[in-house]
Amino acid sequence: MNLDTPYQFLKYLWTDEIINNIYEESKRYAIQKNPSKPLTLSENEINQCLCICIFASLVHLPNCRAYWSEELGFDQIKETMSLKKFETIGQYLHFNDNHKHLPRNHSNHDRLHKIRPLYDELNKNFAKVPLERHLSIDEQICSTKVRHYMKQYLPMKSHKWRFKFFVLCGISAHLSKEGIYSLEIINRNRIPNSKIPTEEVFNKMERGHSMEFVGNYNDIEISVTARKDSKTVVMASTFAGEKPLGKVMRCDKKTKNRV
Repeated sequence: MNLDTPYQFLKYLWTDEIINNIYEESKRYAIQKNPSKPLTLSENEINQCLCICIFASLVHLPNCRAYWSEELGFDQIKETMSLKKFETIGQYLHFNDNHKHLPRNHSNHDRLHKIRPLYDELNKNFAKVPLERHLSIDEQICSTKVRHYMKQYLPMKSHKWRFKFFVLCGISAHLSKEGIYSLEIINRNRIPNSKIPTEEVFNKMERGHSMEFVGNYNDIEISVTARKDSKTVVMASTFAGEKPLGKVMRCDKKTKNRV
């Protein structure tokens, strides 16, 4: 794979076929909504809109319109697309034909119909990346304000309502920019015959204490490591274990200092 620039990496995943589909479906939706007012749009503007969204995900401002404001706005965004055009695209942005959406009581109802073409194409492109030896499956959370019955309520999180994804991750340089997990946090009751002490025992130990137990499943060694933090954290991995150990600065609630 020749992915030397950010743009090459972007187009490897967001191919011309995906952009063309978004272009066609967005125009279709605009006609379905108001046949007398078709959407004036180009595929290049879809690309520009996508890049603005990526930029905004890295540079956080209070609201969308702030990126075009005099005080907080960015010239790169202002020169790329007007606010009115960006909001118009967002109003009609679609990935699939609404008329083909089957009702919930239909046997072939697709919960992801709205994004099915995008979902399938992105997964197909992800699958082209050669699998590495060390992989991890973990959860990825996407906060949202949309109304959808698939989102979950997580009361302990800062953003309560979220979609939950499961992602397959490696340790390559490209993917590490997205946040790679070589360890998976698990519940203690998922580990059969675990020799890790109970949480009651672990809570009596000093913060920073850790313990490792190595098991075997289908001739594959799995390291289960428990670490005492503010709570006991249990992790399982076929790649990493308890060592190497290191020292980090943490906040002491009693002294209000970093120790």
